[in-house]
Amino acid sequence: MEGYFMLRTNWVYRVFCVMVVSVSLFSVAMADTRKYMLGDIDGLHYDGAGSVDHVYVDPCWWAKFSEDIHPPIAFDVQDDNCAVPGTFLFPLAPGERVVAAHFTIAIKGVHPLVSTDYFRLKTSHELEVGGHYTEWGWGPVPQTTIVTRTVDLSDALGNNLIPHMQDGVLNFRLGDDTAVDYAILTIEVIPAPSKVQDNFKSPEARAAQFRYKSLIIPIERAYAAKLKKIQSGRAVKLKAARSKFVKKLDEALKKEIQAGNLDEAIKIRDAKRRIKKTSDNSVVSIIQNNWNFKSFEARTARFQYESLVILVEKTYASKVKKIQEERDVKLQTIKDKLVKKLDEALKKEVQSGNLDEAIKIRNAKRAFEKAPLRPKPPKKTSPPPKKTVPKEVDVIRQRTEEYPKNKTDYATISNDLVFDVGMGNENYGYGFAGIEIAGVRKLRVTLKNSPRFSHHDVNSFAGFIIDYHTNNGYEKRVLLGIGLLDKERWEKAPNYGANNSGDQFVDIGMRNFYEIDLNKWAPAGWDGKTWFTVGIENAGKNNKIKAKIDTAIPIVGRQHKKDKSFTIKALIDGDTKLVITPKGIFWRNGRVKKLGKSRGNNDPTLINGKPWLPVWGKPHTTKGRDETKPFPLRIGRISNVSVKTIAIATEKNKSGIRRRTPITVYQSGENWIVSIPDREPGCMWYTLRITIK
Repeated sequence: MEGYFMLRTNWVYRVFCVMVVSVSLFSVAMADTRKYMLGDIDGLHYDGAGSVDHVYVDPCWWAKFSEDIHPPIAFDVQDDNCAVPGTFLFPLAPGERVVAAHFTIAIKGVHPLVSTDYFRLKTSHELEVGGHYTEWGWGPVPQTTIVTRTVDLSDALGNNLIPHMQDGVLNFRLGDDTAVDYAILTIEVIPAPSKVQDNFKSPEARAAQFRYKSLIIPIERAYAAKLKKIQSGRAVKLKAARSKFVKKLDEALKKEIQAGNLDEAIKIRDAKRRIKKTSDNSVVSIIQNNWNFKSFEARTARFQYESLVILVEKTYASKVKKIQEERDVKLQTIKDKLVKKLDEALKKEVQSGNLDEAIKIRNAKRAFEKAPLRPKPPKKTSPPPKKTVPKEVDVIRQRTEEYPKNKTDYATISNDLVFDVGMGNENYGYGFAGIEIAGVRKLRVTLKNSPRFSHHDVNSFAGFIIDYHTNNGYEKRVLLGIGLLDKERWEKAPNYGANNSGDQFVDIGMRNFYEIDLNKWAPAGWDGKTWFTVGIENAGKNNKIKAKIDTAIPIVGRQHKKDKSFTIKALIDGDTKLVITPKGIFWRNGRVKKLGKSRGNNDPTLINGKPWLPVWGKPHTTKGRDETKPFPLRIGRISNVSVKTIAIATEKNKSGIRRRTPITVYQSGENWIVSIPDREPGCMWYTLRITIK
């Protein structure tokens, strides 16, 4: 009897285990996969304050993080000695439970010491795990390309974080020499338990429920297996199509180089490089939005690739829809059977007078009838706004140049005008990326990184190059250094535009952004056409410049601003200077009588016939060195000043020009000086026409 009891107990235990495993498998099969992303996939392009690059950080996590020695920065910011924080919020409905989770992050090193960086995770239940990248089992993080690293949160440095994620919060931070492009949290969530109660007293209801679960498990398993097979087939076909497309582009590139069509060859080369770095799912959208090839071979390759991808996607969608419909038919059949069985159990309980059990079965049946066959998919979020070129920038063509003997330097221009030039792992070499534009007067350029340049020879350079076009072609080249500039430079690269070593050298310093006024260094006769280039040369290994044109101010009307002129009349006796500034004018007196006070009066200066009574710094004196307060005029930047003498006479309203010491004009900083020596005896009324360019 004892042996029989033990055998019976073991059998019951085995049946119980089978039921538990079956229910667990059923739960996994019905798990809902959800993805949450912080930041955007844009190759570390910082979109500015208020953008998606400034991700949410839980206040409690921020408070703890603020005590760290490394200041916090946003996503896409490439700066060292800083840390990047973030918080994922994934709200769960009542009864839902996270059963699996993976954390993926796209990163790039910004300093050689990135190998010592750390990564930490923390739930709201005060469970925090962290360590250096090597402790996480991550490989080296390069400084030249973006890589992704994934963590299984069920085994985060030996800790299972999943039971602690049931409140929908996960914090993270990493640093201090790492830039983050985006982060993705993927979770598997079991839906809320079925409305069908599992504590029925009715044996018919319990049997119906058990039968339902037993039948549904193989259906879900078969559906998951078929879906995985279809997805694998789609991935293989897309990968093969992309490989074939890249091969065709290679052939088109060689043909264009042989034909000497360098601009088209560069476009094909840049397209090929970017396609190689892009996932199979994104290639079509990239080539549709970015490249219109002139090469017949490249156009044909693109058309064939797009057609093949469309066919693959249609086939994939059709197969998925078919297996979903088959699954739904089977689930609906089983659901109808369960409802029928619950109806039978309900009638039996009513006839037996068990009203409480009958009500329980009735409520469960109603809820089950309303429940969908599949959980509703998560709401799709709208895609981030498409990055566009400022409409004021009319790009005629673009060029990139790299030093042929350095195999690691590079120069690229994205379609939203992000310039990326770098040295690679060599101290010597160059990369220049330029666009030819027309009709632009001023550019606002944002620097996306914080480089540390080093000087190696007279050709060492980092900054911007402007080539100006006139009726005689490209005549002038201006080099704007941003921390690395040598006026002894003899290198003529880049080999377009003025194609010389530089006519003018200006150090504009290292800043986060620059407002570059193209008029400032323009030669006479500039017709508004310019090559704008971002360049780096012999600046030390791993140095780079990443810059973006944010806005542009077009040329309105004439290329040069309209000349400003005014007529000024004053009583002068001795050395006097008229100082012209961007904001106005003022008088500067020598050792003699102050202007207007030579005849015992206080005669005002007339500007375009209107009186201006100057206010002197020393109002109680009538002679000696002194200056007046400025008379405000909206003049702006001054490139040249000319003076025409209208009259020099003893009386205010007389005409004629008396013989006096010649008037001279010269520049002093941003100001211009009109010097009136008036060395002859006696005072005179000077009438001058001042023209400002």
